Amino acid sequence: MAARKTCYASRGKDGQEIRYESPGCFLAQAYKYFDWCDSNPWHKTELIRSGTRAGETIEIPMSRPYTIEGLCVFCGISTKTFAGYEASTTFGPATEHLRMAIRQHQSEGECVGVYSTAAISRISGLRAGNTESEPQGLVINVVSPETKERLEELKKSLSG
Repeated sequence: MAARKTCYASRGKDGQEIRYESPGCFLAQAYKYFDWCDSNPWHKTELIRSGTRAGETIEIPMSRPYTIEGLCVFCGISTKTFAGYEASTTFGPATEHLRMAIRQHQSEGECVGVYSTAAISRISGLRAGNTESEPQGLVINVVSPETKERLEELKKSLSG
């Protein structure tokens, strides 16, 4: 198995969080994180199932999703610091841009089947089936008056 490259070792010191002097400096470091993700894919080991190489394993590069947590680790800041940047009038637009870029990357990867819908929902803090806009139960609109009447009779017979 290939050696895994890690970004968590990028933080050079303990103690107080790194403070970026300007949104431009922060964005430049964030773009380095995106480049790092693109240059360091995960590798999935697959078994070759047929052909002359059947039984051998190969490593398939898998795109590494961008995440806020990964960005924070790479930049050497905490998620709490990132939240502070979001609340800042100076850094707010930069963090909003980064959130949109990360969400776009995740959504597009989800659409083309690179990322699991469930995994991206979990990362994004969404829960499948817990959206308030979804109807609870099955909704059927019946147009025919005769069918509607029969369904009502059936409903009464089942409930009583």
